[in-house]
Amino acid sequence: PTGRSPAASRTQIAKTAASDVRIFVTRDEALLKKADQVAEVCGVKLMHPVHLITRLHEETEQQSYSPSRVSGLNLVWSRFGKDDFSEMSDSVFQTQGETKGRFLELLRSYLSHPNKYFCEILKSQGQPVALRIVELSTCKKLTVSMARVAPGVDVALFGQFLIADSLAKAITEGREAVVFDKEKLTPNLSPMLLKMGFLEDGNSFLRFVMPRVC
Repeated sequence: PTGRSPAASRTQIAKTAASDVRIFVTRDEALLKKADQVAEVCGVKLMHPVHLITRLHEETEQQSYSPSRVSGLNLVWSRFGKDDFSEMSDSVFQTQGETKGRFLELLRSYLSHPNKYFCEILKSQGQPVALRIVELSTCKKLTVSMARVAPGVDVALFGQFLIADSLAKAITEGREAVVFDKEKLTPNLSPMLLKMGFLEDGNSFLRFVMPRVC
């Protein structure tokens, strides 16, 4: 529910607690910040509608959400799940001038379509270091709709790994090219893409690859 007064929301939550329903869906960010308190007092779990969609999708495709370890670098790719939102509280993946609200809105726009986009997060020592959203398509191009790398001493390592892994993914899937959406990258990725053979093509970076021959 949106646009409700605090009193109306409290009444609705109380009605939910008195019923057999244990999940209350809302877009009210102020209310969502009190989710832990509400759960403890009322036994009702507050969820954003996108989180609910993600949770339901996780339950039906549990295998795709299990972490995929990358040998040698102690890096782990895992599908972005409902619990990862708590790690998006700071600005590690925001671009310059992008507000936290705008970043979360953009992220949710992809997460709300789990059958169209594959959203995954790269962690090192349990900390998020990169974010990649790939468009699920059978076309000949692997389209990375959004790619972000957290700033830090190892930004070049993680950025180049993300790009190289995307190229490897394209080859494995028999794609002919990899496309990165230029407008949804952290600025630190642009020079890395050019260095790794990508060309600017309008609002994207493009590189052709040689599909694996079986």
